[in-house]
Amino acid sequence: MRFQPGQSGNPATQFKPGQSGNPGGRPKRQKAATELANRHTTAILESLAQKALEGDVSAAAAFLRFSLPVPKAKLPPIELGPLRTVADLQAAMDALARHIAAGELAPDEINALLAVIEHARKVVETTELAAEVQALKAAVGMNSTG
Repeated sequence: MRFQPGQSGNPATQFKPGQSGNPGGRPKRQKAATELANRHTTAILESLAQKALEGDVSAAAAFLRFSLPVPKAKLPPIELGPLRTVADLQAAMDALARHIAAGELAPDEINALLAVIEHARKVVETTELAAEVQALKAAVGMNSTG
């Protein structure tokens, strides 16, 4: 096939079905670098720790950044109330907006709380939709099993 302007890709050089786009696999240098890093991590951290103890602030920052686990986001102690109805969700959003406006929340805390509210919204939406379907079935004389 010839290359046709306006089409994505070049049919003459596209991979054929069953043909890998990366037949050589992961580059070997990456594996070698990983092995080298694994062999020397302890010595490097010990060297950074020693320099940090001697007062090297950059070494202290590097040591702490690479030796301590990344802290997990925790939900802040904010009361959102129940999250069972659309009105509950609106009240929770209002409460969250007040805390954001007051500057009491970090961006990751805001995102975590928004995720909780969004999941609750999906549950409320699904529950209300199921109730509406049941009501419609009852209105047209369909039983709940059929």
